[in-house]
Amino acid sequence: MPPSPLPDPELNPSWRSRLNLSLWALQNPGLTIAFWLGVAVAGILAFSSLRYNLFPDVSFPIVLVDASAPIEDIYRTEAQLTRPLEARLQGLERLESYESSTYSGRSIVQLRFGVGKPLQESYLATELQLKGIPLPPEAQFTITPFDLNESSAVTYVIQSESAAPRQVLYDRIQEDVVP
Repeated sequence: MPPSPLPDPELNPSWRSRLNLSLWALQNPGLTIAFWLGVAVAGILAFSSLRYNLFPDVSFPIVLVDASAPIEDIYRTEAQLTRPLEARLQGLERLESYESSTYSGRSIVQLRFGVGKPLQESYLATELQLKGIPLPPEAQFTITPFDLNESSAVTYVIQSESAAPRQVLYDRIQEDVVP
């Protein structure tokens, strides 16, 4: 039996040759150029409508409670100011941690809330929690909201024994440190 003649590729093209995009692109250069121009225009339009931010708006809410009273002893200050403040503030929603510092007649409690909780909401919750707290007579407290996103990245403190006038130190800093 003689071998069967090979099929003529022109008459019966295979699937592989039918799906050859390179051959089709070479045979239809106008459509190929139009297609890629359309892709480029769509990319430019999509890129221009993107909303991006290098530093996303993530808040790190911290609320400071600064209480003072005419108390001379640090141990009494802790018992009468710091402990009542801590006991009242521990139940705040999304409170991650707190730290307190006690000085003679003064107590500072720093509250750290969960990331993303609005700072104003943290401040109002702290203020509401401290209403009617039993503190010694003449005790006062202030509540200060503080957002780490709004704080400076680097802070310098410069002092000098030899440069007596402040202006001399300021001028030296402007000349040597700032540049």
